[in-house]
Amino acid sequence: MNVSGLLDLFDQIPAFGQLTHALAGDDGLQSLLPLELVKGTRPPVVAQLYRRIATARRAPILLLTAKVDSATLWHQALETWLPSGSRLLRLSEPTPLPYDRGPWSDRTRQARLNVFAGLIAGQHPLIPAADPPLLVVSSIRAFLQKTMPKRRFIAATRVIRTGQSLDVDKTIAGWMDIGYEPASVVEASGQFSRRGGIIDIFPAAAALPVRIELFGDEVDTMRYFDPATQRSLGTADGYDTPNSVVISPAREVLPSAARDFAEVWADETLPSEDSLPSWRDDLEQLRQGAAFPNLEYYMPLVYPRPVTLLDYLPQDALVIVDDWDELGTVAGELIAHAEQVAA
Repeated sequence: MNVSGLLDLFDQIPAFGQLTHALAGDDGLQSLLPLELVKGTRPPVVAQLYRRIATARRAPILLLTAKVDSATLWHQALETWLPSGSRLLRLSEPTPLPYDRGPWSDRTRQARLNVFAGLIAGQHPLIPAADPPLLVVSSIRAFLQKTMPKRRFIAATRVIRTGQSLDVDKTIAGWMDIGYEPASVVEASGQFSRRGGIIDIFPAAAALPVRIELFGDEVDTMRYFDPATQRSLGTADGYDTPNSVVISPAREVLPSAARDFAEVWADETLPSEDSLPSWRDDLEQLRQGAAFPNLEYYMPLVYPRPVTLLDYLPQDALVIVDDWDELGTVAGELIAHAEQVAA
Protein backbone atom coordinates (compact mmCIF):
# COMPACT_ATOMS: atom_id res chain seq x y z
CA MET A 1 0.00 0.00 0.00
CA ASN A 2 1.29 3.45 -0.94
CA VAL A 3 0.52 6.30 1.48
CA SER A 4 2.26 9.15 -0.35
CA GLY A 5 -0.96 11.17 -0.28
CA LEU A 6 -0.40 11.80 3.42
CA LEU A 7 2.88 13.63 2.77
CA ASP A 8 1.13 16.92 2.00
CA LEU A 9 0.21 17.14 5.69
CA PHE A 10 3.86 17.99 6.41
CA ASP A 11 3.40 21.30 4.60
CA GLN A 12 1.07 22.34 7.42
CA ILE A 13 3.76 21.81 10.09
CA PRO A 14 5.74 25.03 10.81
CA ALA A 15 8.91 23.15 11.76
CA PHE A 16 8.95 21.34 8.42
CA GLY A 17 8.48 24.64 6.63
CA GLN A 18 11.48 26.06 8.47
CA LEU A 19 13.55 23.02 7.51
CA THR A 20 12.70 23.23 3.80
CA HIS A 21 13.33 26.99 3.84
CA ALA A 22 16.79 26.44 5.34
CA LEU A 23 17.63 23.75 2.79
CA ALA A 24 16.30 25.75 -0.15
CA GLY A 25 18.26 28.88 0.75
CA ASP A 26 21.94 29.67 0.80
CA ASP A 27 22.27 27.80 4.08
CA GLY A 28 21.00 24.64 2.45
CA LEU A 29 24.49 23.52 1.49
CA GLN A 30 25.73 23.83 5.05
CA SER A 31 25.42 21.30 7.85
CA LEU A 32 22.24 21.40 9.90
CA LEU A 33 21.92 20.47 13.54
CA PRO A 34 20.49 16.99 14.23
CA LEU A 35 16.71 17.02 13.87
CA GLU A 36 16.27 14.47 16.71
CA LEU A 37 13.29 12.83 15.04
CA VAL A 38 11.87 9.62 16.45
CA LYS A 39 12.52 6.69 14.11
CA GLY A 40 8.94 6.27 12.94
CA THR A 41 8.75 9.81 11.54
CA ARG A 42 12.00 9.69 9.60
CA PRO A 43 10.92 7.88 6.38
CA PRO A 44 7.96 10.24 5.64
CA VAL A 45 10.11 13.29 6.40
CA VAL A 46 12.78 12.10 3.96
CA ALA A 47 10.11 11.29 1.38
CA GLN A 48 8.63 14.78 1.62
CA LEU A 49 12.11 16.37 1.50
CA TYR A 50 12.66 14.43 -1.72
CA ARG A 51 9.41 15.80 -3.14
CA ARG A 52 9.96 19.40 -2.06
CA ILE A 53 13.76 19.92 -2.10
CA ALA A 54 15.41 17.37 -4.39
CA THR A 55 12.81 17.68 -7.13
CA ALA A 56 12.88 21.49 -7.06
CA ARG A 57 16.69 21.59 -7.18
CA ARG A 58 16.92 18.56 -9.50
CA ALA A 59 19.62 17.27 -7.20
CA PRO A 60 19.92 13.78 -5.67
CA ILE A 61 19.61 12.79 -2.03
CA LEU A 62 21.88 10.27 -0.32
CA LEU A 63 20.49 8.63 2.79
CA LEU A 64 23.27 7.02 4.80
CA THR A 65 22.43 4.53 7.55
CA ALA A 66 24.57 2.33 9.76
CA LYS A 67 23.54 -1.29 9.35
CA VAL A 68 22.74 -3.37 6.30
CA ASP A 69 19.33 -4.42 7.64
CA SER A 70 18.56 -0.77 8.43
CA ALA A 71 19.22 0.15 4.79
CA THR A 72 16.83 -2.60 3.71
CA LEU A 73 14.11 -1.35 6.09
CA TRP A 74 14.65 2.24 4.91
CA HIS A 75 14.28 1.17 1.28
CA GLN A 76 11.05 -0.70 2.02
CA ALA A 77 9.63 2.22 4.03
CA LEU A 78 10.45 4.77 1.33
CA GLU A 79 8.81 2.59 -1.31
CA THR A 80 5.63 2.93 0.76
CA TRP A 81 5.89 6.70 1.22
CA LEU A 82 7.21 7.91 -2.13
CA PRO A 83 4.77 8.67 -4.96
CA SER A 84 4.92 6.70 -8.20
CA GLY A 85 7.57 7.91 -10.61
CA SER A 86 10.16 8.49 -7.87
CA ARG A 87 13.65 7.15 -8.50
CA LEU A 88 14.68 5.20 -5.41
CA LEU A 89 17.86 3.13 -5.58
CA ARG A 90 19.78 1.05 -3.05
CA LEU A 91 23.58 0.90 -3.09
CA SER A 92 24.41 -2.75 -2.51
CA GLU A 93 27.14 -4.04 -0.23
CA PRO A 94 30.05 -5.93 -1.84
CA THR A 95 29.44 -9.67 -1.72
CA PRO A 96 32.83 -10.75 -0.25
CA LEU A 97 34.23 -9.49 3.03
CA PRO A 98 37.31 -7.20 2.99
CA TYR A 99 40.44 -8.92 1.61
CA ASP A 100 38.34 -11.93 0.57
CA ARG A 101 39.18 -13.07 -2.95
CA GLY A 102 35.70 -13.90 -4.08
CA PRO A 103 33.36 -12.84 -6.89
CA TRP A 104 30.74 -10.13 -6.56
CA SER A 105 27.26 -11.31 -7.44
CA ASP A 106 25.72 -10.07 -10.69
CA ARG A 107 22.88 -8.51 -8.69
CA THR A 108 25.31 -6.57 -6.48
CA ARG A 109 27.32 -5.29 -9.44
CA GLN A 110 24.25 -4.19 -11.36
CA ALA A 111 22.69 -2.41 -8.36
CA ARG A 112 25.87 -0.46 -7.62
CA LEU A 113 26.50 0.47 -11.26
CA ASN A 114 22.90 1.60 -11.56
CA VAL A 115 23.53 4.12 -8.76
CA PHE A 116 26.79 5.44 -10.24
CA ALA A 117 25.29 5.72 -13.72
CA GLY A 118 22.30 7.59 -12.34
CA LEU A 119 24.45 10.05 -10.42
CA ILE A 120 26.62 11.06 -13.40
CA ALA A 121 23.52 12.24 -15.30
CA GLY A 122 23.94 15.98 -15.68
CA GLN A 123 27.69 15.64 -15.13
CA HIS A 124 28.29 13.72 -18.39
CA PRO A 125 28.31 16.07 -21.41
CA LEU A 126 25.89 13.85 -23.37
CA ILE A 127 23.53 12.82 -20.55
CA PRO A 128 21.05 15.40 -19.19
CA ALA A 129 20.28 15.64 -15.49
CA ALA A 130 17.87 13.03 -14.22
CA ASP A 131 14.25 14.08 -13.79
CA PRO A 132 13.19 13.24 -11.16
CA PRO A 133 16.52 13.03 -9.33
CA LEU A 134 17.75 9.98 -7.45
CA LEU A 135 17.18 9.08 -3.83
CA VAL A 136 19.95 6.64 -2.89
CA VAL A 137 19.89 4.53 0.28
CA SER A 138 23.23 3.15 1.46
CA SER A 139 24.52 1.31 4.49
CA ILE A 140 27.92 2.35 5.81
CA ARG A 141 29.36 -0.99 4.61
CA ALA A 142 28.24 -0.30 1.04
CA PHE A 143 29.49 3.27 1.35
CA LEU A 144 32.95 2.28 2.64
CA GLN A 145 33.59 0.12 -0.43
CA LYS A 146 35.53 2.47 -2.67
CA THR A 147 35.11 2.43 -6.43
CA MET A 148 36.58 3.74 -9.66
CA PRO A 149 37.17 7.51 -9.93
CA LYS A 150 34.18 9.42 -11.31
CA ARG A 151 36.20 10.86 -14.18
CA ARG A 152 37.04 7.37 -15.40
CA PHE A 153 33.41 6.27 -15.08
CA ILE A 154 32.23 9.27 -17.10
CA ALA A 155 34.96 8.80 -19.72
CA ALA A 156 34.03 5.11 -20.07
CA THR A 157 30.31 5.76 -20.47
CA ARG A 158 29.15 5.65 -24.10
CA VAL A 159 26.03 7.16 -25.66
CA ILE A 160 24.71 5.78 -28.96
CA ARG A 161 22.05 7.67 -30.93
CA THR A 162 19.97 6.87 -33.98
CA GLY A 163 21.49 8.29 -37.13
CA GLN A 164 25.06 8.20 -35.87
CA SER A 165 27.81 6.40 -37.75
CA LEU A 166 29.23 3.41 -35.92
CA ASP A 167 32.52 1.61 -36.37
CA VAL A 168 31.21 -1.75 -35.18
CA ASP A 169 34.54 -3.45 -34.52
CA LYS A 170 35.88 -0.45 -32.61
CA THR A 171 32.62 -0.09 -30.69
CA ILE A 172 32.59 -3.74 -29.62
CA ALA A 173 36.24 -3.57 -28.57
CA GLY A 174 35.36 -0.52 -26.48
CA TRP A 175 32.48 -2.37 -24.83
CA MET A 176 34.79 -5.22 -23.86
CA ASP A 177 37.26 -2.71 -22.40
CA ILE A 178 34.55 -1.49 -20.01
CA GLY A 179 33.44 -4.95 -18.90
CA TYR A 180 30.87 -6.23 -21.41
CA GLU A 181 31.07 -9.87 -22.43
CA PRO A 182 30.10 -11.45 -25.78
CA ALA A 183 27.27 -13.98 -25.76
CA SER A 184 25.39 -15.95 -28.40
CA VAL A 185 22.09 -14.72 -26.92
CA VAL A 186 21.81 -11.64 -24.67
CA GLU A 187 19.98 -12.68 -21.52
CA ALA A 188 21.71 -10.86 -18.67
CA SER A 189 23.09 -7.42 -17.84
CA GLY A 190 26.58 -6.79 -19.23
CA GLN A 191 26.23 -9.02 -22.31
CA PHE A 192 26.22 -8.19 -26.03
CA SER A 193 25.93 -10.13 -29.28
CA ARG A 194 26.26 -9.35 -32.97
CA ARG A 195 24.40 -10.94 -35.87
CA GLY A 196 25.31 -9.20 -39.09
CA GLY A 197 23.79 -5.72 -39.00
CA ILE A 198 22.00 -6.33 -35.67
CA ILE A 199 23.70 -5.73 -32.33
CA ASP A 200 22.05 -6.64 -29.03
CA ILE A 201 23.38 -5.18 -25.79
CA PHE A 202 22.15 -5.19 -22.20
CA PRO A 203 23.49 -1.97 -20.63
CA ALA A 204 24.67 -2.52 -17.05
CA ALA A 205 22.43 0.22 -15.63
CA ALA A 206 19.34 -0.48 -17.74
CA ALA A 207 16.20 -2.46 -17.00
CA LEU A 208 16.01 -3.96 -20.49
CA PRO A 209 18.43 -4.81 -23.30
CA VAL A 210 18.45 -2.86 -26.57
CA ARG A 211 18.49 -4.14 -30.16
CA ILE A 212 20.47 -1.86 -32.48
CA GLU A 213 19.79 -2.25 -36.21
CA LEU A 214 22.35 -0.85 -38.63
CA PHE A 215 21.93 0.38 -42.19
CA GLY A 216 25.47 0.16 -43.48
CA ASP A 217 27.51 1.80 -40.73
CA GLU A 218 24.64 4.02 -39.53
CA VAL A 219 22.37 3.33 -36.56
CA ASP A 220 18.97 2.95 -38.22
CA THR A 221 16.67 1.96 -35.35
CA MET A 222 16.88 0.92 -31.70
CA ARG A 223 14.29 -1.08 -29.78
CA TYR A 224 14.00 -2.63 -26.36
CA PHE A 225 13.49 -6.38 -26.25
CA ASP A 226 12.51 -9.03 -23.74
CA PRO A 227 15.60 -11.06 -22.75
CA ALA A 228 13.44 -14.10 -21.92
CA THR A 229 11.63 -14.30 -25.27
CA GLN A 230 14.04 -12.20 -27.40
CA ARG A 231 10.96 -10.44 -28.79
CA SER A 232 11.20 -6.73 -29.59
CA LEU A 233 9.02 -4.46 -27.45
CA GLY A 234 7.07 -1.56 -28.96
CA THR A 235 4.29 0.87 -28.22
CA ALA A 236 1.78 -1.99 -27.99
CA ASP A 237 3.81 -3.29 -25.04
CA GLY A 238 4.00 0.12 -23.41
CA TYR A 239 7.56 0.95 -24.53
CA ASP A 240 8.61 3.91 -26.67
CA THR A 241 11.29 3.54 -29.31
CA PRO A 242 14.50 4.94 -27.81
CA ASN A 243 16.45 7.56 -29.74
CA SER A 244 19.56 6.99 -27.66
CA VAL A 245 21.02 4.41 -25.30
CA VAL A 246 23.49 4.99 -22.47
CA ILE A 247 26.09 2.25 -22.11
CA SER A 248 27.83 2.67 -18.76
CA PRO A 249 30.67 0.44 -17.50
CA ALA A 250 29.64 -3.13 -16.69
CA ARG A 251 32.24 -3.51 -13.95
CA GLU A 252 33.60 -1.22 -11.25
CA VAL A 253 37.07 -2.35 -12.28
CA LEU A 254 37.52 -1.74 -16.01
CA PRO A 255 39.18 -4.74 -17.70
CA SER A 256 41.25 -2.30 -19.77
CA ALA A 257 42.53 -0.64 -16.58
CA ALA A 258 43.32 -4.06 -15.11
CA ARG A 259 45.27 -4.92 -18.26
CA ASP A 260 47.33 -1.76 -17.92
CA PHE A 261 48.06 -2.64 -14.29
CA ALA A 262 49.02 -6.23 -15.17
CA GLU A 263 51.53 -4.98 -17.72
CA VAL A 264 53.33 -3.14 -14.93
CA TRP A 265 52.85 -5.99 -12.49
CA ALA A 266 54.55 -8.38 -14.92
CA ASP A 267 57.85 -6.63 -14.15
CA GLU A 268 57.40 -7.09 -10.40
CA THR A 269 58.44 -10.11 -8.37
CA LEU A 270 55.50 -12.50 -8.23
CA PRO A 271 54.46 -14.25 -5.00
CA SER A 272 56.08 -17.61 -4.44
CA GLU A 273 54.16 -20.72 -5.43
CA ASP A 274 53.34 -21.59 -1.80
CA SER A 275 52.21 -18.13 -0.68
CA LEU A 276 49.51 -16.70 -2.93
CA PRO A 277 48.84 -18.99 -5.88
CA SER A 278 45.49 -17.31 -6.39
CA TRP A 279 47.25 -14.25 -7.77
CA ARG A 280 48.95 -16.43 -10.35
CA ASP A 281 45.61 -17.97 -11.27
CA ASP A 282 44.21 -14.55 -12.20
CA LEU A 283 47.28 -13.04 -13.80
CA GLU A 284 46.62 -14.32 -17.32
CA GLN A 285 43.07 -12.95 -17.36
CA LEU A 286 44.29 -9.63 -16.00
CA ARG A 287 46.87 -9.44 -18.79
CA GLN A 288 44.22 -10.22 -21.40
CA GLY A 289 42.00 -7.40 -20.18
CA ALA A 290 39.11 -9.82 -19.76
CA ALA A 291 36.14 -9.57 -17.41
CA PHE A 292 36.27 -12.44 -14.93
CA PRO A 293 34.55 -13.19 -11.59
CA ASN A 294 37.29 -11.98 -9.23
CA LEU A 295 38.06 -8.74 -11.08
CA GLU A 296 36.81 -6.41 -8.28
CA TYR A 297 39.29 -8.00 -5.85
CA TYR A 298 42.08 -6.04 -7.57
CA MET A 299 40.39 -2.64 -7.30
CA PRO A 300 42.89 -1.14 -4.79
CA LEU A 301 45.76 -2.09 -7.12
CA VAL A 302 44.16 -1.01 -10.37
CA TYR A 303 43.02 2.38 -8.98
CA PRO A 304 45.68 3.95 -6.73
CA ARG A 305 43.13 6.62 -5.71
CA PRO A 306 39.69 5.01 -5.61
CA VAL A 307 36.80 7.16 -4.44
CA THR A 308 33.61 6.91 -2.40
CA LEU A 309 30.02 7.53 -3.38
CA LEU A 310 30.37 11.14 -2.20
CA ASP A 311 32.65 11.88 -5.15
CA TYR A 312 29.82 10.99 -7.54
CA LEU A 313 27.40 13.47 -5.96
CA PRO A 314 26.97 16.92 -7.52
CA GLN A 315 27.70 19.95 -5.35
CA ASP A 316 24.05 20.65 -4.53
CA ALA A 317 23.20 17.10 -3.46
CA LEU A 318 21.64 16.57 -0.03
CA VAL A 319 23.20 14.02 2.35
CA ILE A 320 21.03 12.74 5.21
CA VAL A 321 22.47 10.60 8.00
CA ASP A 322 20.02 8.37 9.84
CA ASP A 323 21.84 8.20 13.19
CA TRP A 324 25.27 9.81 13.39
CA ASP A 325 26.41 8.11 16.60
CA GLU A 326 25.38 4.66 15.42
CA LEU A 327 26.97 5.33 12.03
CA GLY A 328 30.31 6.16 13.66
CA THR A 329 30.16 3.08 15.88
CA VAL A 330 29.38 0.65 13.06
CA ALA A 331 31.96 2.25 10.76
CA GLY A 332 34.60 1.86 13.46
CA GLU A 333 33.68 -1.79 13.93
CA LEU A 334 33.87 -2.47 10.18
CA ILE A 335 37.26 -0.79 9.87
CA ALA A 336 38.62 -2.60 12.94
CA HIS A 337 37.44 -5.94 11.54
CA ALA A 338 39.06 -5.23 8.17
CA GLU A 339 42.33 -4.37 9.91
CA GLN A 340 42.21 -7.66 11.82
CA VAL A 341 41.70 -9.58 8.59
CA ALA A 342 44.55 -7.68 6.96
CA ALA A 343 46.84 -8.50 9.87
